[in-house]
Amino acid sequence: MNIRASIKIDERQFKKEIQLELKRKINSSIPRIQAELNARLPVLLKNHFTANVQPITGNDFYAIGVPSINDDLVSIIDAASNSFEVKITPANLLKINIGILEKTHQHLLDLPEAYFNYTSARGGGVIQWLKWILLEGGNPVVDGYEVNYTNSRFSRTGGALMNKGSFFIVPENLQGVAGDNILTRAIQNINTDLEKLVKQVLNNSIK
Repeated sequence: MNIRASIKIDERQFKKEIQLELKRKINSSIPRIQAELNARLPVLLKNHFTANVQPITGNDFYAIGVPSINDDLVSIIDAASNSFEVKITPANLLKINIGILEKTHQHLLDLPEAYFNYTSARGGGVIQWLKWILLEGGNPVVDGYEVNYTNSRFSRTGGALMNKGSFFIVPENLQGVAGDNILTRAIQNINTDLEKLVKQVLNNSIK
């Protein structure tokens, strides 16, 4: 005996139920997605920073006048690699916003490595070297003095002295402003790697 059954499926209702189930599954995965992105983003950011932020050498090093600048820069990169915010919100399915680097960079400028305390025969002061190269662009950062490149035992970096003159500006290849400086330029091509990471995290988290 042959038994035949005819089942009528409401296609629109069926698709709606599948979509609701998928949405529930995705929403329940948000904490896992958030945790994995928070864990893996610092590695991705540090790879881009270390690959694209070059050590400060030669006349640039002499001019800035901070002997520890490259060690300090490593610490700045470590902090910048953790300078992000991930916001995940349920949307049609899911909306992920990733913000990298605060525009004012204040969280980095507040670090002890961001400035250098010095003493000299003329007195002492503070060199806000990170602010100079991230935000000041081609503006004068020291009034009344200019750099004289010369070997001297009185030079902190061994290759330059500040002599009375007009003003000092940051060397051109180090100049930066908010949104366009050595840190932001280091991650300007990060989007492709960022998309790959997000896809991997979603595949790992939504099962």
